[in-house]
Amino acid sequence: MTGSEVTASSEASANGNPHLDIPKLAETYSTAQNRYFFLDYDGTLSPIRVKPEDATPSDELLKLLKELAEDQKNHIYIISGRDRKFLVQWVGKLRIGLSAEHGAFLRPPPSSGDKVDEWRDLISEQKMDVGWKDDVNKMFDDFVKNTPKSEVERKEYAITLHYRQSDKNDYKPHLETLKSSLSTLSDKYPTLDVRKGKKSLEARVKGVTKGVVINEILNTQGRNGIDFVMCLGDDTTDEDMFEQLAKEKSLKNVCTCNVGKKVKTVANAHTRTQDEVMDILRTLAKSNKQ
Repeated sequence: MTGSEVTASSEASANGNPHLDIPKLAETYSTAQNRYFFLDYDGTLSPIRVKPEDATPSDELLKLLKELAEDQKNHIYIISGRDRKFLVQWVGKLRIGLSAEHGAFLRPPPSSGDKVDEWRDLISEQKMDVGWKDDVNKMFDDFVKNTPKSEVERKEYAITLHYRQSDKNDYKPHLETLKSSLSTLSDKYPTLDVRKGKKSLEARVKGVTKGVVINEILNTQGRNGIDFVMCLGDDTTDEDMFEQLAKEKSLKNVCTCNVGKKVKTVANAHTRTQDEVMDILRTLAKSNKQ
């Protein structure tokens, strides 16, 4: 069964990919023996919040992830733009793998019992230059001084400017100037990658993406025998996951699904809302009990 057959539905998005057929997905899931989940966090497992720190996982989400993770056939990874501290605090005790800062860090699921492996720093491993950080910090701080209700989120490698709460008339005059300055800085530092998100700009290390970390996971775990893949994400950074999985021709029953109204995507299915993600998890967790 191909990825498109897993997700076939009569309703298509503006991009033309079908609406996710959850019953058909559950049917494929129930017969699979070696399942992988690659899940974004913000906007996918948790609704987008005005303040990022408010997007903590619900009790139901934690319960569903725990139930799915306890099935030995399942290998679950949350691949997020969040930092390590947040992921460890909220989902670190579950039997799931974690990737922070869009692939900069990777921690596999606990190998046995409560034993937790150390985080891998994929950027340090590749000795990548992050000399641009001081300049980006200053540019973002200047933007915040001139734009009410904007703020900077500083992680170990990535730096994110949020202007979700700002009035368009306040941020628009400064945004194009900032983008131009960042473009000039990118010419100086080839390792600087600037990504536009939902009312945000993120500066991070080029070449380290969510797609790269999926490739790293599959290289480590092995691709043989994988007969179900569920990948969910809502933002432009998640396209890197979808693109990587589209290249993985040896994997069976691959479902890549974009969440929400985003039109341009390479995912082979879509859901309309984040609530539908919870429906997917409920349905698959229920399948475990049958």
